[in-house]
Amino acid sequence: MNYGYMVNNGGGKQTLYYYVNGSIMRRIIENDVPGKTESIVNNVMPSVFVTLRQGEPVVIYQLENGDVVLSAAGGRRVIQSGGRSAGEIFLKAVFSHRRMRLVYINGGSLVTQSSDEQGSSDAVILDEPVGNLPYRLIPVVDGGYYLIYKRRVPEQQLGYCELSASAVGKFKRIFSTGFDIGDSSLCIAGDTVHFVFVSMSRFAVRVMYCRNFDGSLSKPKNLWEGSRCNAVCIGADGSDVFVWWESGGHVYESVSHNGGESFSQCVRRGNIKLMGKVLHLGGNGYGVSELMLTDSCRIYAPDEIKELIRLGGKVNIPVYHEKEEERSDNNFDISRLQEELLRKQEQIERLTYALKCKNDELSQNEFKFRQKNAELKAEISRINARKMTANNNIEQQIDNIIDNNN
Repeated sequence: MNYGYMVNNGGGKQTLYYYVNGSIMRRIIENDVPGKTESIVNNVMPSVFVTLRQGEPVVIYQLENGDVVLSAAGGRRVIQSGGRSAGEIFLKAVFSHRRMRLVYINGGSLVTQSSDEQGSSDAVILDEPVGNLPYRLIPVVDGGYYLIYKRRVPEQQLGYCELSASAVGKFKRIFSTGFDIGDSSLCIAGDTVHFVFVSMSRFAVRVMYCRNFDGSLSKPKNLWEGSRCNAVCIGADGSDVFVWWESGGHVYESVSHNGGESFSQCVRRGNIKLMGKVLHLGGNGYGVSELMLTDSCRIYAPDEIKELIRLGGKVNIPVYHEKEEERSDNNFDISRLQEELLRKQEQIERLTYALKCKNDELSQNEFKFRQKNAELKAEISRINARKMTANNNIEQQIDNIIDNNN
């Protein structure tokens, strides 16, 4: 299992959904003790997604014949027919009353499409994500999600857009690098969104943190540096922010008690055999969005985070409100073209700057070449002068020898 879904049932009980060997498995975890595992559907592709609709779990999966199936308490129905090759679709969905929005991968592009009782909108291409896990759809408020993914334009960027069943916001960049970005996670507490991600360079791997408060994104902080990092998670409760990650079979933690302004020195907690990560669903709060799961299906998180999950409803969450900057399906094409124009302008600016740097480099090389050429000419002149002097001395010596012989 690489990625699963955990529904918080309250009272210390959770239901875990995950994919393994062509089957979707369901397992009850009570007071951190895993119970019996059961298979709920077989012969499916790895692209499994679980969400909630009116508090009830909804499972979306792709059969081996290509059909995409939505399974809920009311039964199962095919929402997209077959004909797609294996691994081509990576589908998720969000719901709001009688409206549904699909988000999926098609031909390498990130695509969205909404539908309601009146029918379906046209599919719209959002972006071209990169990475083994193309994107994640994480609930951050009641009815609202963050669509977080990586893209390359031309450097690699980590970012997100706000999303609901009826609207999609603009892509907002969190971090960009000329190298690579590894795992990432986010959570929300009050009016602050907390991000953690792995920045990978040629010589080091770093766990980085930043936050978005009142629409302002902070400068990333370096929490840790090492040679590898397989998974990161973050949780928050008020001004307390907890970050934990796995590296080389060990788990490290770092804590902030001032809302992410500063963090304590990281502490190594012990050994762990990581099974994967799970998206936390349910309860009335999203103080934690993702968790680590050990090979024995036990949740790994700081004790404060486990208590936050157990209490569930005691976390206050804001209600999702669509903002003016977000776009409905009707004006989505215009917004998409405007965004594409901005991306092209940014690309032109980057290329112009790169060209200027290249011209400056060529000018410096030309100056060095001319300077070297002048030095070589001067050296040749000195050599010729010494040669002429030596020839004159030789001729004088020959004349002296001839005069002496006479």
